[in-house]
Amino acid sequence: MIKALSTEYRVQELCEALAVSPSGYYEWAGRKPGKRQEANQELAQKIQLVYADSRKTYGSPRIALTLQKQGVACGRKRVARLMKQNDIQGAQKARYKPRTTDSNHDLPISPNRKRRDRKRRDGLLVCYSRFGKEGTGC
Repeated sequence: MIKALSTEYRVQELCEALAVSPSGYYEWAGRKPGKRQEANQELAQKIQLVYADSRKTYGSPRIALTLQKQGVACGRKRVARLMKQNDIQGAQKARYKPRTTDSNHDLPISPNRKRRDRKRRDGLLVCYSRFGKEGTGC
């Protein structure tokens, strides 16, 4: 925050407003990144490569599994966190959209043969069952 506002205000004034000593701010600003931060940057680059190889479709579980197969020590949650920080998101399948029958045509409609086959004597409908005798009803 101090670095972002240092173009408009003096660092001394910003440090006083935020109750930070100027020497502490400059010490913090000059520090090298820690081991974990460097490891996260390397892992983020590997995640980018796997993500690009998958045509931007893999999510954190598949990327973590791929990296683990390559011998990289990482977990799914760490991969998910780094993906979120770098605005990487796997593609989701399109929502299922049912297709209805196209009845808007001039073609002849086929007859209902199933209904015709079920008619028996006296115009009654008979139920066919694997467990009962034919013609005994439902």
